[in-house]
Amino acid sequence: MAFRDLTGVLEFLRATGRLAEVGGPVSVRHEVAALLHVASRQHRAVHVGRTDRGPLPVVGNVLCHDEVLALGLGVPSEQAGRAFVERCTAEVPPRTGTDGPVLERSIEPAEIGEFLPVLTHYEGDSGAFLTTAVVSAVDPRTGAVARGVHRMEQRGPDRFGVALLNPPLSDVYAQARAAGRPLAAAVTLGHEPLTFLAAALKGRAGEDKMAAAGALRGEPVDLVSAPHTGIPVPAEAEILLEGEIDPSDERPDGPFGEISGYHVSFSATPTFVVKSARCRQSPLYHALLPTGWEADRLLGMVAEASVQALVGPAPVEVTAVRAVPFSYGASVVVRLAPATPDRIRAFLEILLRETRVKQVVAVAEDVDVEDPWDVEWSVVSRSQPDRDWVILPGLRGQPIDPSAHEHAVTAKAAVDATGYHRVPGRRARVPQGALERCRAFLTRRER
Repeated sequence: MAFRDLTGVLEFLRATGRLAEVGGPVSVRHEVAALLHVASRQHRAVHVGRTDRGPLPVVGNVLCHDEVLALGLGVPSEQAGRAFVERCTAEVPPRTGTDGPVLERSIEPAEIGEFLPVLTHYEGDSGAFLTTAVVSAVDPRTGAVARGVHRMEQRGPDRFGVALLNPPLSDVYAQARAAGRPLAAAVTLGHEPLTFLAAALKGRAGEDKMAAAGALRGEPVDLVSAPHTGIPVPAEAEILLEGEIDPSDERPDGPFGEISGYHVSFSATPTFVVKSARCRQSPLYHALLPTGWEADRLLGMVAEASVQALVGPAPVEVTAVRAVPFSYGASVVVRLAPATPDRIRAFLEILLRETRVKQVVAVAEDVDVEDPWDVEWSVVSRSQPDRDWVILPGLRGQPIDPSAHEHAVTAKAAVDATGYHRVPGRRARVPQGALERCRAFLTRRER
């Protein structure tokens, strides 16, 4: 059953012993981030009752384990990743109402800077950043609402820089900028994980990502018209900021510690000016540590969904896709059914042209894509660099890749480590039945 809101997720985390609760006060400058860092390595979520900014509670590492994703999807934990990828191709249109929890309480725009416990995460950051902001704006070409997750740098009590680097919002903003006019926008904070994940997906032109969120949840997302802009936003969000993205106020952005593990700066990003603010009666502030497990798993699943979308017209059969942990979705392992080397190479070149992907390893059906040892064995035992490795230069990559050239241009690499038709002999394997019996025996002994 889908979580309705962030509070429902916290109740589950508390009941399953995955929630670390800290009364506080804890400083929004580095200390909350440090808590998130330590707890992330333990696959635990964090609830900070009070920061030095005020009484608004902070929650983080919400997606601390695939159990959270699995419960939202209504499947066993081991099926969570596969179910997520499969449902990303479906749609359940949202429902639009006239009221919702996010509208319960008004906040003066000039007080937003003190009300929100915006975190300073890392040494060397230029300041405090929102890392869970879902930005929504209407695409004038289609009339559809374009949405995305974008980092936002605090620039004043009611002003935030917004890094609109990826479509669809980068395209919508470019139109407004070219016309010399502000872009009306709504920013929501504090979503249950599936709604938040859907906002980070690539999405299809002219379609609201909340339809993908509905497919993930198995039920429609409830939307409500934001009172100042009229933009439909998730009714169960915790906080709503409305206003304009001002192209006449572009400033240097960062440095900021990104998911790639390096500080990233941009020469200029526009400023979002808050004109109206609402929230739940007792809201929660969702913080996401960019270098934590939650952020990496988020981008990993988005990358898996992007790769899966390319599978339909593929010249080979794909039986599994896995983003390599802590590669922020840039490194992917795909398991393929038997095919000729030419067909496998053609598919690998298709994958390398996907913006999020920088490295691909293709493995055979007897390899576990979840096991890094198994994948590495496959690379060294079933491939020859001069024959089975592919390097393509001059492709578009992720803007957060610190090694990329100007405009995120990068070389990309793929390895055909399947060994189909090229590596003779039979792999040495312990029978599966024996493995399962011995695992059960060892589990009993541990108890």
